[in-house]
Amino acid sequence: MERRTASIYPNKPVHDDGLKRAFAYSSFILGIASLIGGILLAFMSIPSSLLAIILAIPGRKSTERRSFATAGMILGIISLLFMLLYFLIFFSTIFDLEDKIIEQVRGW
Repeated sequence: MERRTASIYPNKPVHDDGLKRAFAYSSFILGIASLIGGILLAFMSIPSSLLAIILAIPGRKSTERRSFATAGMILGIISLLFMLLYFLIFFSTIFDLEDKIIEQVRGW
């Protein structure tokens, strides 16, 4: 079977970067989905943002699509930070309501 070579440099083989490009695209798509999913379904964005970050690591080794992997990693990190902020606000509200309920019960 004949080995493919680049037309400009005949002695240099063409690198097939398919899997790393797929990781880069997948990371970008999952980063967007986790950011949008965080608004609609809070708990569903955590796995997709973690997958976006994990897939961005090998995707950044792609020679052509490194920017997609970097954007996916950044979107996944932003989504995780939003979820952390969401959970902090949620649990602080619950504990604040619990204290108010206890004060009202003691006042009776």
